[in-house]
Amino acid sequence: MTPPKKKSRAKSPKLGRGAVIPTKQGKLIAGAGRGPAKGAPNAGRPPDQWKAALRALADRQEVLDHIDAALKAGPADPFFEKALDYVTDHGYGKATQPVQHDATQGLADILTKMASSP
Repeated sequence: MTPPKKKSRAKSPKLGRGAVIPTKQGKLIAGAGRGPAKGAPNAGRPPDQWKAALRALADRQEVLDHIDAALKAGPADPFFEKALDYVTDHGYGKATQPVQHDATQGLADILTKMASSP
Protein backbone atom coordinates (compact mmCIF):
# COMPACT_ATOMS: atom_id res chain seq x y z
CA MET A 1 0.00 0.00 0.00
CA THR A 2 1.41 3.39 -0.99
CA PRO A 3 1.55 6.19 1.54
CA PRO A 4 -0.76 9.16 0.93
CA LYS A 5 0.69 12.10 -0.92
CA LYS A 6 1.89 15.00 1.21
CA LYS A 7 0.14 18.26 0.56
CA SER A 8 2.21 21.21 -0.49
CA ARG A 9 2.50 24.22 1.77
CA ALA A 10 -0.42 26.57 1.64
CA LYS A 11 0.03 29.23 -0.99
CA SER A 12 0.32 32.79 0.21
CA PRO A 13 -2.58 35.03 -0.76
CA LYS A 14 -2.15 37.36 -3.71
CA LEU A 15 -1.18 40.72 -2.32
CA GLY A 16 -1.19 43.99 -4.18
CA ARG A 17 1.19 46.89 -3.64
CA GLY A 18 0.79 48.35 -0.19
CA ALA A 19 -0.81 45.25 1.38
CA VAL A 20 0.37 44.71 4.96
CA ILE A 21 1.73 41.34 6.09
CA PRO A 22 2.01 40.85 9.86
CA THR A 23 5.36 39.48 11.10
CA LYS A 24 6.92 38.77 14.49
CA GLN A 25 8.99 41.96 14.30
CA GLY A 26 6.10 44.20 13.31
CA LYS A 27 4.57 44.82 9.93
CA LEU A 28 6.13 44.31 6.52
CA ILE A 29 4.73 46.08 3.52
CA ALA A 30 4.43 43.88 0.44
CA GLY A 31 6.44 45.18 -2.46
CA ALA A 32 9.00 46.95 -0.27
CA GLY A 33 12.51 46.60 -1.64
CA ARG A 34 11.39 46.32 -5.26
CA GLY A 35 12.49 49.73 -6.44
CA PRO A 36 10.98 53.15 -6.05
CA ALA A 37 7.24 53.65 -5.99
CA LYS A 38 5.54 54.99 -9.08
CA GLY A 39 5.84 58.75 -9.30
CA ALA A 40 8.79 58.94 -6.91
CA PRO A 41 11.45 61.49 -7.87
CA ASN A 42 14.06 58.74 -8.38
CA ALA A 43 11.79 56.47 -10.47
CA GLY A 44 11.92 55.98 -14.21
CA ARG A 45 14.29 57.39 -16.78
CA PRO A 46 17.10 59.77 -15.85
CA PRO A 47 15.95 63.38 -15.79
CA ASP A 48 16.77 65.74 -18.62
CA GLN A 49 19.28 67.52 -16.36
CA TRP A 50 21.40 64.35 -16.22
CA LYS A 51 21.31 63.93 -19.99
CA ALA A 52 22.21 67.59 -20.46
CA ALA A 53 25.18 67.22 -18.10
CA LEU A 54 26.44 64.18 -20.05
CA ARG A 55 26.03 66.03 -23.35
CA ALA A 56 27.99 68.98 -21.96
CA LEU A 57 30.75 66.60 -20.84
CA ALA A 58 30.93 64.94 -24.26
CA ASP A 59 30.96 68.33 -26.03
CA ARG A 60 33.90 69.75 -24.05
CA GLN A 61 36.66 70.95 -26.34
CA GLU A 62 39.36 68.82 -24.67
CA VAL A 63 37.29 65.67 -25.21
CA LEU A 64 36.71 66.57 -28.86
CA ASP A 65 40.45 67.33 -29.28
CA HIS A 66 41.33 63.90 -27.82
CA ILE A 67 38.92 62.18 -30.23
CA ASP A 68 40.33 64.18 -33.14
CA ALA A 69 43.91 63.26 -32.19
CA ALA A 70 42.99 59.55 -31.94
CA LEU A 71 41.38 59.61 -35.38
CA LYS A 72 44.38 61.40 -36.94
CA ALA A 73 46.80 58.89 -35.36
CA GLY A 74 45.02 56.08 -37.15
CA PRO A 75 44.50 52.45 -36.16
CA ALA A 76 47.78 52.39 -34.21
CA ASP A 77 46.12 54.45 -31.45
CA PRO A 78 44.39 52.16 -28.91
CA PHE A 79 41.56 54.72 -28.65
CA PHE A 80 41.02 54.87 -32.44
CA GLU A 81 38.22 52.30 -32.71
CA LYS A 82 36.19 53.77 -29.83
CA ALA A 83 36.69 57.30 -31.19
CA LEU A 84 35.55 56.20 -34.64
CA ASP A 85 32.46 54.49 -33.14
CA TYR A 86 31.63 57.63 -31.15
CA VAL A 87 31.96 59.94 -34.15
CA THR A 88 29.97 57.75 -36.53
CA ASP A 89 27.23 56.93 -33.98
CA HIS A 90 26.74 60.57 -33.04
CA GLY A 91 27.24 61.95 -36.53
CA TYR A 92 25.11 59.50 -38.50
CA GLY A 93 23.14 57.63 -35.84
CA LYS A 94 23.57 54.05 -34.72
CA ALA A 95 23.47 51.48 -37.48
CA THR A 96 20.55 49.06 -37.52
CA GLN A 97 21.37 45.55 -36.40
CA PRO A 98 19.54 42.83 -38.30
CA VAL A 99 18.44 39.83 -36.28
CA GLN A 100 18.02 36.45 -37.96
CA HIS A 101 15.76 33.95 -36.28
CA ASP A 102 14.57 30.47 -37.01
CA ALA A 103 12.38 28.13 -35.01
CA THR A 104 15.35 26.24 -33.55
CA GLN A 105 16.81 29.29 -31.80
CA GLY A 106 15.52 30.48 -28.47
CA LEU A 107 15.28 34.10 -27.42
CA ALA A 108 18.12 33.65 -24.92
CA ASP A 109 20.45 32.45 -27.74
CA ILE A 110 19.60 35.46 -29.90
CA LEU A 111 20.15 37.93 -27.07
CA THR A 112 23.45 36.27 -26.15
CA LYS A 113 24.68 36.58 -29.75
CA MET A 114 23.59 40.22 -29.93
CA ALA A 115 25.34 41.06 -26.64
CA SER A 116 28.60 39.39 -27.67
CA SER A 117 28.76 40.96 -31.15
CA PRO A 118 30.75 44.22 -31.43
